Amino acid sequence: MEAAMQWSTLVVDADKRLPAICLKCGAHKHIVRRNERLVAATAAQGLGAVGGVCGVMVARAMREDPVAGAFALAASLAGSLVVGYVVHRQAPKVDLALPLCRACNERWTNGVSARRIMLAILCAAFAAFAYGFLARDVFGYVVGGVAMGVAVFVAIVARLRDRFIAATDIRGTRVVLSRVSDDARDAIERRLANRV
Repeated sequence: MEAAMQWSTLVVDADKRLPAICLKCGAHKHIVRRNERLVAATAAQGLGAVGGVCGVMVARAMREDPVAGAFALAASLAGSLVVGYVVHRQAPKVDLALPLCRACNERWTNGVSARRIMLAILCAAFAAFAYGFLARDVFGYVVGGVAMGVAVFVAIVARLRDRFIAATDIRGTRVVLSRVSDDARDAIERRLANRV
């Protein structure tokens, strides 16, 4: 996918089948339907602020008492996971059959695999940091830092966000899809207008 690709939003009705036009590139041939459950992105916007507050508290605790700071960090991570899970469970969701060309569908599938690899690398980085802290071994910090760098590198090189469609808002059957190509949006809006 070219770096110059422009992304748009597209408002769709979840009860109506989308035209056979690839949402990622606007192609009209070799279209497959990818069944996906999309979660409203607006439901998770407050998690960043919560994470920032927890980070400040952990940094302060680390300065005053490193052991207490480590426990505060573990508690913050566990709390963030619980809050994230609850928010995800309560968030509006929609099941859509997303039209994608074969190439974009394969990019999506590869993106899911890359995301899982990134998560595994981040878990390994956290384990290395924990080892470095508990054992007071610089090697753990070095390994954790390298693993974190690799995860960031994978995310940037793989351009993971560009591989997926997201729902920025879900209200009833009205769904706002983001990261749709401009060509696809224009073609789909014309096709939907002709149906009326």
